[in-house]
Parts: sequence; C-alpha cells; structure tokens
Amino acid sequence: MEEENAETNIVKVLDMSYEPNSAIGKGYSIPDDTEELNLTNNQVKEIENLAHCAKLKTLILRQNAIKELKNLENLGELVDLDLFMNEIKHIRETSFKNKDNLEKLDLSFNKVKDLNEFRLAKLPALKEIYLIHNKIGKITGLEHLTTIEFLELGDNHLKVIENLDTFTNLTSLWLGRNKITQLQGLDKLLKLKVLSMPSNRLTKIENLSHLRNLEELYLSHNGLTSMEGIEELVELKTLDISSNRIEKLQGLERLTKLVDFWANDNKLSDFEALNVLLNAPELHTVYLERNPLAEDPNYETRVLLTLENLKQLDALPVERVKEKLLTRRAEESSS
Repeated sequence: MEEENAETNIVKVLDMSYEPNSAIGKGYSIPDDTEELNLTNNQVKEIENLAHCAKLKTLILRQNAIKELKNLENLGELVDLDLFMNEIKHIRETSFKNKDNLEKLDLSFNKVKDLNEFRLAKLPALKEIYLIHNKIGKITGLEHLTTIEFLELGDNHLKVIENLDTFTNLTSLWLGRNKITQLQGLDKLLKLKVLSMPSNRLTKIENLSHLRNLEELYLSHNGLTSMEGIEELVELKTLDISSNRIEKLQGLERLTKLVDFWANDNKLSDFEALNVLLNAPELHTVYLERNPLAEDPNYETRVLLTLENLKQLDALPVERVKEKLLTRRAEESSS
C-alpha cells in the first residue's frame, strides 16, 4: 500500500507488510524517494535492493528470516531501523556504516550473543536500542554509545549490571527476566527516570540512593524481603514490588509522590502497615491481592477506609469495588 503527500503528489511511504514476497523488491518497485518502508512478515531472508533508497528514514523488517546486517551503507538518512524477530547473530564492522542519523535500533528476538561486536559501530545519534530476548551474557561493547537514552536488555542471560558509567544520558533502563543478583553499577546514571528489574534474583534494594530523579521502579518477581534501601527515592511515582516476600512497608515514609503502588503477592498481613501510604496524597492505584491481609472478609472495606483517595484497588476501579460491597451487604441482609 502506498501513501502520497497531498501537496507534492510524491510517494513517501510504502507498506508491503504481510506480503510473502521472500525478496525485497520482488514483484513490486520501491520508489527512490521512499522515506518509510514496511516489510513486516515478508519471509525476507536478505537485506538487498535498497541502494537507491537514499532518502529512507524508517526501515521496518520485523518478523522475517534475515541472518545478516548488510547492504545498508547507502541509507545514510536512516533514523529508525526495526529488525525485531529475525535470525541475526553477529554485528559486522560494516553493519552500521554511514549511520550518523540513526536514533532507534530494534534487534529484539534475534540471536545476538556478544555485544562486543558493537565496539566498531559508529552511531553518534543513537537514542534507543532494544535487544530483548537475545542470548547476551554481558553488558560490554556499548560504552562508546553515550547518546543512548533508552536501553532495553530484558530476557537475556545477564548476571551483572556493569559498564554503564558512560551512559550519563540514560533515562530508561530495562533489565527484566535476567539472572541479576545485585543492584549495582548504576552510580553514574543520574538522569535515570525508569528502572525495570522484574524477574531477576534480587534479595535486597541497594545502591539506589543517588538516583534522585527516578520516577518508576519495577522490582516484581524477585526475592525481596523488605523495603530497606528505597528511602531516598523521593521522586518515585510508580513502584512495583509485587511477587516478593515483603512483610512490612517500612521505608516508604518519604515517598510522598507515589501514584501507583503494586504490592500484590507478598506477605503483608497487617492493615496498619498501609498507614505509611497516607503520606502520598496522589496515590490512586494499589494492588494488594493475594497477601495474607486480603483474606480478611472485610479486606476491601478496611483498605478503602484507610486510603480514602484511591481510584483503583487491585484490578477494579473503586466505584466497582463499592458496588460489589453494596451488593454483598444486600445479599447478606436478605439471607
């Protein structure tokens, strides 16, 4: 499907997604002035026939069978390169030649093992890099990419947070579903606003006190037993500690800007522990289901009496919760 610019009548976007052509340009032509090309799920095995597309800014090659990053040298205007779900194993010296304008790179769901192969990549404008679900064992080789603001390395084989000191512009770091045992190596990330570490092997919150700009922290599905170490993160708006082993909420006293707090599937048993959340007047959403306290027959009532400004409790809007309570009381009265 082609889209035209109404004023100049020049084709700029070519969308051939979900057309099983097997080869780029097979059975169709790509205009020289194309700025966005979408070839999602085309059964493409090789990047080819793009040398004439010097004006291309967005190239989407998701869900294909590409094994090698090559033949991109002429695409000097490229800003967004999407290779999600292919079969790429290696980054070559020429893979990113003439890519001074590239801002976003997605290599998620490929077979990349060694980030050291990025050492020769010159990507002076790169802001976002997605490497979800590869086979990466160490964070190394990206140190020179100091312009990166968003780094996603979830679902890999990482055990240690390391070699991030040069990432002083980083605002979002996603490391979920790895094998990381300790929060460390984050000292220089003073601009960080989002830190996502779910499904790792953390047992305590530590080495975060310097992250004074952090607004979102995701620590679900770890082995945390307390909130100690979170006290200095006073800018937090979203905190996810669900599916841990936490029994108390001590440490949240200064987190007055919380809006969303997810603590379901822990070991909270005392309703008085919720009083610490009264310090956060903008708190709108709380998840507490599948804690021992949620087994109390008056669970919803007791939570809403304590946290009067809530808009959502667990999966339901508070208005729905109140309707359920009224219905339950009516049924109890009539029985």
